[in-house]
Parts: sequence; structure tokens; C-alpha cells
Amino acid sequence: MNNNVLVLNINNKKINLLFKKLREDYPNSIPKLPHITIRGPQKNFSKSIFYKTEKIIQNISIEIIGLDILEYENMSFCVFKINAPSLEKIWRKPDFPKKIFGFNPHITLYKGDKHIAEDIKKSIESEDRFNHLIITSKDIEVKKSIIGQHELSI
Repeated sequence: MNNNVLVLNINNKKINLLFKKLREDYPNSIPKLPHITIRGPQKNFSKSIFYKTEKIIQNISIEIIGLDILEYENMSFCVFKINAPSLEKIWRKPDFPKKIFGFNPHITLYKGDKHIAEDIKKSIESEDRFNHLIITSKDIEVKKSIIGQHELSI
């Protein structure tokens, strides 16, 4: 079954506080953990992909460069856009082929109603606390997860 994904779990104090606040306001629409999905879904991952991913994130700095609203299958997603060009070397998301969707790494903040997604975006932008925030390798963990598993669920 093609339901495995490779993610970078984010453990950053500022982002964790934001997720906690968003969960209080929108309890069923916020991912359990901040993360960046970099591969999958697919059946499994080779050891070489894990090795390559670990090597890339050893010295990575991921910069939050803004917010965006993504639309997919009648759902709206409020996301942090990030600058992390080194992730393109390991990027493979069959459901969102690069030819069509481009290389679009992001951290999903909210999934649901378009108007709520836009309100969340405006609220976060008005605070201006996250633009250019740098997430370093010490705040990142590579993890294989299963779609629908607790940590990826919304």
C-alpha cells in the first residue's frame, strides 16, 4: 500500500507555540506536529534515501519566507512557504508531480475552509513574527510516517 511518507518534523519553540494556539482555536484542522513532507506517498523508502536525507539536513537552514493559501480538492490550506533548495535533491511527491506543481516545500498550518485559512494567514502576517525565521538542523528530525497516523493527522 502506498501510504508511507517521509517527513521532516519541526521542533521549534516559536512554531510550536503557534501550533498550540491554532489548535485551541481550530482543534480539528491543525496538524498534530509541524512538519514538511518531502517524499511520498509510496510503498517504502530505501536506506539510501534515509542516508541522503540525514546528510542533507545535518547543516540545513530552512527559512520561512511567507504565507500562502493552497487549494486542492475543495480544501484550502494555509501554509508557511519555506526556502530550502537543498530539499529538492530528495523531493518526490507522486500526488503532486514537480512538472505540474513545481518544487513547493511548506509547513501546513491549517486545512479546511477557505475563509478561515485566509483569516489565519492575515492574522499571522499582521504579527510579522515568523517571516525570515530560520529553522536549523537541531530543530529537525527525519521520520517515516503513515498517512493518517496520529502525528500527520488533522
